[in-house]
Amino acid sequence: MEDSEVLVYRRPKPWEPVRGDFEEVGYEVLEELRPEPREVVLVKPNVIPQGTEDSGMITHPWFVAGMVEYFREVGVGEVLVGEGGWDWKKRRTPKSDLEEIWERSGYLEMANFMGIKLIDLQEEWEVVGIPGGKFTKTLTISRWIRRDDVLFLDVPKMKTHNLAVTTLCSKNLMGTVLCPERHFCTRARARSLAEFGSVEMYETYFAELLTDLVSVARPDLCVVEGVVGRDGTAFHRGENLTTWTVVAGRNPTTVDAYASYLMGFEPRAIPYLREAAGRGLGKVDPEGMKVRWVGEPPPPEGMGFQVISWDGRNHPELYRNRDISWKYPESEFRR
Repeated sequence: MEDSEVLVYRRPKPWEPVRGDFEEVGYEVLEELRPEPREVVLVKPNVIPQGTEDSGMITHPWFVAGMVEYFREVGVGEVLVGEGGWDWKKRRTPKSDLEEIWERSGYLEMANFMGIKLIDLQEEWEVVGIPGGKFTKTLTISRWIRRDDVLFLDVPKMKTHNLAVTTLCSKNLMGTVLCPERHFCTRARARSLAEFGSVEMYETYFAELLTDLVSVARPDLCVVEGVVGRDGTAFHRGENLTTWTVVAGRNPTTVDAYASYLMGFEPRAIPYLREAAGRGLGKVDPEGMKVRWVGEPPPPEGMGFQVISWDGRNHPELYRNRDISWKYPESEFRR
């Protein structure tokens, strides 16, 4: 698969997907891609503290189960599923925050059923220099994703995000960064306030920091699970959209750009994609990509995702159809 190539899998069914559907799609996507296996496979889904199995906020655990089945069939010795801890609040229980997240999300049940290991990506780390870094010159990154014997799969959920606009392969890599460095939104906001006394550079600094990460944390394969996606802020305020769609490829910037395009956004209007393209990290113009379709194409103007931006307002410039009727009223919102 070439760096500028993406695969789009879309086989809609006339019902809402259940576990077996997610599992089937996860398996069939890898069967189409046929990645070259290595001794160890590491799958990095998007798993967050708020997300339960069918919340639409996380990569569905049974989509990952389908991937595990595929790799076992082709003879991979060990398949691991990894996420970074959040340090999201102090605990009074013996469980770590990540253990609670695995349990709440359904990943613990899936892992026990499949007989695979869940790992904390923050347990082994190294400080990595960022050549040409704009926001930072170093990041502390999980050593797991830099091992030569590990096939690293970046497997996010298809979602929007109040700051990034779309949160896909690039932003999912934040889970490979050690806390507290991984809190990119907080760091970008703090620098903007410190340097300008306002949040005018909030989006710009976030895009620079995220691109610094993408420049050194390159996955072997990116697979966006959009069987069910989520819009709005992609957290508490938003809606789930059943799309039966998966977008995959080798380059996180290119995959993110085409997934954003299918969702209904203009990739060149999204700050982190524009920053990555400017540094030569991937293509963002859909016309310059080689696209392989499996199944049915989506509606011509996108799949109807809408975003609630960090400022709570509508931004027509982000959409391919700028005349779209915005479904979220302008008001204060919760993440």
